[in-house]
Amino acid sequence: MKEFTRVSSPAAGPSALMRLLDGLSHLIDQALNFIFSLTHRASLVRANALVVAFAVAWLLAVVVVVPIEEGRALITRLLQAALTVPAEDQLPPNPLSLLLEFLFSTFLHPAVLRHLLALYAPYWLMHRVAAIYLADIFGLDKERLHVTETFVEQAAFGRQYNALQIREGRVVEEDSIIVQIGGPGIVKIELDSAALFERPDGSPLVIGPTDGEIIDEFVRIRRVFDLRDTIESADLPPTRSKDGVLVGVKDIQFSYSIYRGSELDRSKMPYPFDKKAAESLVYKDTRTVRPGKPPSVEPEWKSGPFNMKGPILGEMGAFIGSRGLGEFLSSIGEPEVNSLRNAELQIEQRSQLLSGINGNPLSEPPLKAEPFTPRTMLTEQFYNQEGFARRMVERGFQLNWIGVGTWHTPIEVITANHREAWRISRENYVRGNPQALKAVKEEARQQELLRLIRTLPLGTFYKNADAEERELTDALLEEYEETLQRASELFFRGPLALNQRFSTLLSQAQTLLERDQRAFILPEYQTFLRNVAALASGWRVTDMGVEDLLWQAQSLYTQLSARLAPSDQDFLKETIRLANDLQTYNRIMAVARVLRQIRNPHHPVGAMG
Repeated sequence: MKEFTRVSSPAAGPSALMRLLDGLSHLIDQALNFIFSLTHRASLVRANALVVAFAVAWLLAVVVVVPIEEGRALITRLLQAALTVPAEDQLPPNPLSLLLEFLFSTFLHPAVLRHLLALYAPYWLMHRVAAIYLADIFGLDKERLHVTETFVEQAAFGRQYNALQIREGRVVEEDSIIVQIGGPGIVKIELDSAALFERPDGSPLVIGPTDGEIIDEFVRIRRVFDLRDTIESADLPPTRSKDGVLVGVKDIQFSYSIYRGSELDRSKMPYPFDKKAAESLVYKDTRTVRPGKPPSVEPEWKSGPFNMKGPILGEMGAFIGSRGLGEFLSSIGEPEVNSLRNAELQIEQRSQLLSGINGNPLSEPPLKAEPFTPRTMLTEQFYNQEGFARRMVERGFQLNWIGVGTWHTPIEVITANHREAWRISRENYVRGNPQALKAVKEEARQQELLRLIRTLPLGTFYKNADAEERELTDALLEEYEETLQRASELFFRGPLALNQRFSTLLSQAQTLLERDQRAFILPEYQTFLRNVAALASGWRVTDMGVEDLLWQAQSLYTQLSARLAPSDQDFLKETIRLANDLQTYNRIMAVARVLRQIRNPHHPVGAMG
């Protein structure tokens, strides 16, 4: 079998011509990318290239269109006029007229102008079509077509840039082309503001205070910043603590700004800021999404300054939710514990001195202080460089100062179950202590003794007592009766004073009823006045049914006070006061009658003699 010998050959690769063509293609691509790039430098190059191309086209039109014979004859005449000395009787030729004749015969020749017009027509048509296309993209009507025409002229050739003014954290010219479409343009920002723009590829461009900075094509404004310190106040709505009690915070005051950097230098800028912080404020901002409600169509630069209120309220809400009510509100602290310990030591020493028995010293105070978080710790929590402060720096905020306000517990929204649960928990805590349990036992014993004393059956004792005991009981009951009688006389001066006040009320009711007959809108109040006025003849305040009638003023005042005249309100108030005094008087008289009945069972109950 015949053997073949392997022959080595150079590796296959592109030829020199192919490499040359690839290099030329790459250069052409780079040139085209630069010429059509959306930068201010490229627009100036395009503008200069347009001027040069137009000048070259004009010269070519002059050379091609103007006949050579006419040109030569005109140039010869100009040279002869410039080199020939005129005779004394001849006027020298006017150079200006010869120059104008040359211009109109060459550069402004009708044929040349026709060719230039043929070149300008496509340029104007493309400009118009581009403006219409751009207006359709950005939703501009035909009446504002001049806006897109100006924008195309600026973007293509860098001419007649508009200026955008930003002051006090807001855009001054809201109808500017830069706001509606984007760059190119000039941005002027005052010392108290900054702005974030976005390039066509989405990359951010943060611009601080400047007298005028040029932005490239289609660079659009995203958000504006107020660099000054902001001072605000807020209230935290009631939120539930760890033990389920609603607690809020009132009058939280704080001062904040955009993050100014780790090293604060105001020598060059009165309000320095970190550009990365501006980007964080924009791209880490949260939005509230509500079901069924479409998002706002307003641009972001109209949404106002960034606000630190939400994070601060969230931090305080987390503080309350992670602790029980006794851990951050008033609680038993070290001063109270020391005071209770000293009191117990004194009692223990006196008991040992009286009994002569040495007991064991107190090992622990009667009450223990729960873990308590002071308000200063809450303030320090906001300045914690590893906690809240670091998170705010990551979002672009800088907290300068905060006053954490005052705790607020809305009693009207705390349900009876919560109050009862809290009371039971406190009682269980107290009863878990031996000393406190002993005090509760002693208090219960005293309460039961007091109840037994108050419920002594005087009537039964009086019937079964002997003569001597009855005399003592009579003296005691007589003393009670005289005391109650004096109290009633001193407080009311007898029923005569109540009857005088009652008569005054009756006359007032009659007067109000006659006045309100003309235009009356409250039938309940009118019925009450009629019932009171009907008692004018022969009724006394102590008669049966009068007290119940007077007490109707309480419900009428509660329901209708806002709709009554001041005179009607005063009448109802006086009626309520008379009803209270009458009720107290009747109670005192009832007790006095009971005591007299006990002393003399045969005495009529209604007699007071």
